Amino acid sequence: MIITLMKNAKDGRLHYYTVHDRQPVLDAPFALCSAWRIGIGRERERLYRFQSVVERDRMIRKLVSRRLRDGYRLIYSFSRAGFAGETDILLEQAFVSTGGGAKGEVARTTKRGSSGRSYQPEPPAAAEG
Repeated sequence: MIITLMKNAKDGRLHYYTVHDRQPVLDAPFALCSAWRIGIGRERERLYRFQSVVERDRMIRKLVSRRLRDGYRLIYSFSRAGFAGETDILLEQAFVSTGGGAKGEVARTTKRGSSGRSYQPEPPAAAEG
């Protein structure tokens, strides 16, 4: 899962904020990383560790809600296959809790990538020869 937010600051610089669960840790079953940067500057990170997925999801909602209240807007989200809708549900809860939108608004602004939808690649063409 990855969620990327962005805002235009008053001084014209772009601020980026990303939350992802791509970084596994050895001392906890669930982890979450938040990363932020201004423009093309150096990125900073903070790693959170959780004992349950409920705690992790609560933190995702908290981090995203806080950024939405600060004026950030969603520019990208992605959820791995097998976790269909997880990101959309968390984002929807964050949007609603900040008064930033109603149900369905997140789906219009979210790129889904391979969010659990079944995809059947075309079989390779038979070699002629």
